[in-house]
Amino acid sequence: MGEHRDARRRALLDAARALLSEDPGTAPDINELTARAGMTRSNFYTYFSSRAELIVAVAEDLMPRWIDTVTGAVRDAGGGHRGVVAYVHTTLDLVAAGEHAILTALAAHLPEGPARERLGHMHAAMTAPLRRSLSEASQSDPDLTAELVMAVVFKGSELVEGGRPLDEVLRAVDALIDPAG
Repeated sequence: MGEHRDARRRALLDAARALLSEDPGTAPDINELTARAGMTRSNFYTYFSSRAELIVAVAEDLMPRWIDTVTGAVRDAGGGHRGVVAYVHTTLDLVAAGEHAILTALAAHLPEGPARERLGHMHAAMTAPLRRSLSEASQSDPDLTAELVMAVVFKGSELVEGGRPLDEVLRAVDALIDPAG
């Protein structure tokens, strides 16, 4: 019985991800979502109390993989300055893979309150490896420097999502954060 429930919940999450990737500017419509998942609208409420709860569940499904991937890349690079470069490269690689648009859409569709706070905690967990690497690289203010690095990552993300080739964006970013290469 539990496997059936998990499979149906998974179908709703996958349908939501598909809808968000097709139209990131629009929150998933529950009727369209359940139809795509092969369910009725009333089934939706068996698994999620609201659309906001679904959006958080999609983020909670995506973010751990992002966090693990980024954390592993920073660790494999040895932290410090190399970890910062690995963080930026890995994050932009993930953006190029396409799911960043989904996460951005998720954040845009969440109302203020506990759901948005949960997403904020996930984002903080994702930037933790960057902050640790900056501390290891002896940055006098790793939090400020992390904000500046994230500004570069966000702009790089916009460029990649706008069609700029990833390798071109990475070369430009490296000129800023790793000029000695």
